[in-house]
Amino acid sequence: MSTASGAAEAPVTGAAYASFLAQLPFFVGVSPEDLQAFAGFILVRQLKANTDVVVQRQYGHALFVLMQGSVVVHAIGPDDNPVTLGRLGNSGDFFGEAALLGRGERTATVTTETDCVILEIEKHRFDLLTRRYKSVREHLEATHHQRAISTYLRTHRYLSQLDDQ
Repeated sequence: MSTASGAAEAPVTGAAYASFLAQLPFFVGVSPEDLQAFAGFILVRQLKANTDVVVQRQYGHALFVLMQGSVVVHAIGPDDNPVTLGRLGNSGDFFGEAALLGRGERTATVTTETDCVILEIEKHRFDLLTRRYKSVREHLEATHHQRAISTYLRTHRYLSQLDDQ
């Protein structure tokens, strides 16, 4: 498998994607002018299938938004067995929010299933935006809490044996 750091050609900024970003639920309430300025700092990544975008237990500094393609989310579960946590394949699906919220270490590995176009939002720029728009951080916090609980239940030695019902 290749990794995201070496898979993309020269990064292209996401300035042309401000209208796409405005449709993401966590950017609701951000002014069009601020979103346009923010979009100029977002990187666009074109990744081949079977590329690890993020790797569990490695330090993270960015959130990723899927524009095209699909990814699989997996983690090391009980007894060091891999557990598939889910698949993302819709334009606007995102992952890696824990890194933007200061959690640092990745809680899962995300691997491209198909060739993908992904927007990369770096923590530093995100922090500057959330100083002005607290709702952006609050939305990602809620998403992170839901996902963290789900991941814990699926990867815990005993809890993972319970029925999903």
